[in-house]
Amino acid sequence: MTNAHLKKSIISVFVGSFTLGVASPALAEGLTGANVEVRLGYERLDEIGNPDGVTYGFRAGYQAPLSKDIVIGFDVGLDSSTTEYFGLSKSHDLSAMLKIGPRIGENSLIYVTGGYSRMKVKNFGSLNGWRAGVGWQQAISKSFYIGFEGNYTRYNEFNIDDNMVTLLAGLRL
Repeated sequence: MTNAHLKKSIISVFVGSFTLGVASPALAEGLTGANVEVRLGYERLDEIGNPDGVTYGFRAGYQAPLSKDIVIGFDVGLDSSTTEYFGLSKSHDLSAMLKIGPRIGENSLIYVTGGYSRMKVKNFGSLNGWRAGVGWQQAISKSFYIGFEGNYTRYNEFNIDDNMVTLLAGLRL
């Protein structure tokens, strides 16, 4: 699959997911509680040649109401990608993130997120960095949600900037 096809697929899934979410009934419980999710998206490093590829992974976390309209949460994740840079490739990326944001209606949430990331590079070592992003979640039922998230990660040891846009699907436990 070429990057152009991947981008078109991501846009198609997002538009379809948004349409489905708008048509679903009020599902406020679908925005809080323990969760696990899978992710698939696009990654690009802001380095010489701007290498890019597919990113994929999973997260587990918990979200709770901070007030009637605000949700707060945390998650830990494990991601990988097909991106290569001068023959080096990501083995995995571990992250620990906090998030906070307002409910939009009864069954949608927009949020900002930030935290720590540790990238393991095959045949090289590990890089430590910080990550910040924005996201959206749409409850489809009390136990299933979809969404997307955009993240910027900065690995300071080598001034590497990692940009990811992912679609996500999750289950509330």
